[in-house]
Amino acid sequence: MIRKYIVKIGKESFEVEVQEMQTQSAAPTFQPNVIVPPTVLTAPLPTPKPKVPLAVPRQKSPSGGKTINAIMSGSIIAVLVKEGDEIKENDAVVKLEAMKMETIVNSPFTGKVKEILVNERQAVTAGDMLIVVE
Repeated sequence: MIRKYIVKIGKESFEVEVQEMQTQSAAPTFQPNVIVPPTVLTAPLPTPKPKVPLAVPRQKSPSGGKTINAIMSGSIIAVLVKEGDEIKENDAVVKLEAMKMETIVNSPFTGKVKEILVNERQAVTAGDMLIVVE
C-alpha cells in the first residue's frame, strides 16, 4: 500500500510517497540494561580513639589567679614558658596548631606563671584554660 503525504519544512512543501513493506522479520526486542544496586554493609564501624589526650575544660582556675585561654581549637605544639617565669603583656606563651597552621597565644596581661595546665600534643578547644598567672 502506498500513501502520499505533504510535508512542510519552513516555507517549502514536499510531496512524499511512503510504501508499507511486508517483511517476515521478527518483532524488535528490547533488552534494558539492568543496574544492580550496590550491597549495603550494615555492620557498625568502630569508633576511632583519639591519638592525643583531650583537654578537660575547667570552669575556674584551679589555683586562683588569672588564666590565659586557648583562642581556638587545636593541638598544643609547645609551651613557651615554665612555672615561675615572669611574663609581660603580649609575650608568647603557647604555640598552637590548628588545621596545619601554627598560631602563637600571647599573654593578655603581665604577671608570674603560677601553673601550666596543658602539655605538648594535647588537644584543646577554644576557651580552654592553658596557663594560670598571678
